[in-house]
Amino acid sequence: MRSSAQDAEPLRGLGVVDGRAELLRNSLDLAWDTAFTGIGLGGFQMAFSSYILLLHVGHTYHSHNLFLNVWLEQGLLGLAALMWLLAAAVVAWRRVRRLGEGQGKAWAAAALAAIAVIAVHGMVDDAFYGSRGVLLLFVPFALLTRAQADAVWSAYEPPTLTEVLMSRNGFIAGVLLVFVLLLGLTPPVRSQFQANLGALSQTQAEMSVYEWPTWPIQDALRRDIGTGPGPVNLGPAIGHYEAALAIDENNEVANRRLGQIALSRGDYPAAGELLTTAYYNDYTNRAARQLYGEWLAIDGRADRAKAVLRTVDVSSGQLDARVWWYESIGEMEKAAAIRDAAD
Repeated sequence: MRSSAQDAEPLRGLGVVDGRAELLRNSLDLAWDTAFTGIGLGGFQMAFSSYILLLHVGHTYHSHNLFLNVWLEQGLLGLAALMWLLAAAVVAWRRVRRLGEGQGKAWAAAALAAIAVIAVHGMVDDAFYGSRGVLLLFVPFALLTRAQADAVWSAYEPPTLTEVLMSRNGFIAGVLLVFVLLLGLTPPVRSQFQANLGALSQTQAEMSVYEWPTWPIQDALRRDIGTGPGPVNLGPAIGHYEAALAIDENNEVANRRLGQIALSRGDYPAAGELLTTAYYNDYTNRAARQLYGEWLAIDGRADRAKAVLRTVDVSSGQLDARVWWYESIGEMEKAAAIRDAAD
């Protein structure tokens, strides 16, 4: 007879899958905040906690996905570079297959096998880019290049620039370049680029200073409550957010980030307008739902706040931190409203 513990094993496994799926969704939200530039190497943990999970301490080291981690930390160009490396590895192997024995073919096969394992395993975890072993990620590519260098490149005659431009690949590249340039001129893309610059500026300004418990919560960086040297300068970030909204007033990133700043600074009417727009433009965003639910609570809309907050996982104490914040600045009624919405 199976024990109850054995019966629970499939459910426990399903919980792990659900947890990874939720991490993937939330990580994509953070990636979209800085889709063009990324947040920089090693910037995931506190940015993820501060702007997506709305926690005051680090929670998760990386997104457990190689391709998403590259996009998160080094933007679209970084992701494109990784995809180019993988494509180049396939092309290199096609050339190495024509080599005879003893010309580095064994090393090339081993390198390609390693690259394949990294790429496949990278879909569910990130042993290299999400750790100090990031340099090891590129070792197989170097080995594959070295294996084909002497036998292939020694007899290779590079094409002239004219030949490249007139080739089929050159034509395809030119069409893609024109398409990307035209796409970049559209209002949604220009708005998102400004929001990206704002999110990057805010992250750099706040995360370069914030350290717990010196600062008890990130809101204290934006509002001088006598617990530190004073708020950080968010002027450049706010300028980019406002530029994004001037192009597209419904930009979710700019509305949510500005709304979060307004909440921290006590500008509740502005926060309400911004967070309402953010929520209704992307209610799947975890941070947008929690921030909107918080504003509903302090605005006295308890039933609606409870309904929204029930859709958000706050099991890591997010609402307890919000109660503490309002109590620490002497706004007891708002703290009580958040506590009531959490019940």
